[in-house]
Amino acid sequence: MLLSMDTCTKKGTSSISKGVQLTKSYNWGEIYFIREMEPETKKFTKFVKVGLVHKTEGRDSFSRLVEHQTGNPRPLKLDKSHIVETSAVDLVEAKLHQVFSKQRIHGEWFQFDRAQDLKQAINVAQSLAAEVEPLVPLFRKAEELKARISNGKHKKSSSEDLETVNKLVVAKAQVKIVNELESLLTASIASAVQSGADVGESTITREINYKPKFLEEAFSQAHPRMYQQYLEERFFVDGRFLLKVKISEGHDLGSEFLERVKEIESRISKLSPSKQDFHFNVVDIAMELTQLHGICDWDVKVLETRLKIRIGLFDVLDGICSWKRIEKSASKFNSVKFAEENPKLAREFVSVPTKTISVKPKKVRA
Repeated sequence: MLLSMDTCTKKGTSSISKGVQLTKSYNWGEIYFIREMEPETKKFTKFVKVGLVHKTEGRDSFSRLVEHQTGNPRPLKLDKSHIVETSAVDLVEAKLHQVFSKQRIHGEWFQFDRAQDLKQAINVAQSLAAEVEPLVPLFRKAEELKARISNGKHKKSSSEDLETVNKLVVAKAQVKIVNELESLLTASIASAVQSGADVGESTITREINYKPKFLEEAFSQAHPRMYQQYLEERFFVDGRFLLKVKISEGHDLGSEFLERVKEIESRISKLSPSKQDFHFNVVDIAMELTQLHGICDWDVKVLETRLKIRIGLFDVLDGICSWKRIEKSASKFNSVKFAEENPKLAREFVSVPTKTISVKPKKVRA
């Protein structure tokens, strides 16, 4: 199995796969292999950029080719046969980068000395994409169960359920650790900015413009009767999925995972904007954390989905988890209808747009 990583228990492995675009968690897209050419000889170099594009963004791999060409003095080429479609583009890319980590030069650039090496990488990507597909029905079923009321009963658990939940709590713990490392890296960059260092090459700085917002509470207090006229009662199924097993010393986070965490933490602690390799290291660390986060987070999604299917319409899977789903109703103010019928009054209760500056480490390098 290509989609497995021994990071959960000493004797077990965890399947890591992703479904189609059912929610924001499942990203359909393309993995591309862009080759670089020598300007004089028109021959391909050994360097290949292996990246992804989300189809939901309305772009494709060839649009990314144009973007990458802007920052590269050498001609870049992309063949249709070097594009792999997948229902789990983030996971496939992360696993692909992990499989060929020894060939990675920097960021998303890899060195493939022979044409057959590149062909092998594309074959691996195709195998990973194919392995994802059987799990698509599982995600669909879990989505359907989320919208159904549970029956108030308990279901007897099995030894397999216990094994799954133990893997899940480990995966959750791993995600938490990676989140902490990402925060540590961001704090290091913020510290560099405060010291007056130029971090432009290793970070993405963008201005975030927040959209105007209707001040519902202020309107309800100023015009209580009119506010009541636009309240609509809505019914929905609600319920929290909760684990009955917590992380403990008996859970093994995996030696490979812990070694990578220790190495990354050490590299972050040694970051210094005064050093020549500061920009290079920030991008490299951010890229590695993105890959590690994708793999661990995917473990959580897959394992949790399996338990949700096991619990089905029951409230409790004994000793493992609970998922009580009940019908609820709530009154929601129809701001769209109100604004259409009372445009002048609606404008009086709209907040002024605000702006903020976001500085984050780059996760790729063209």
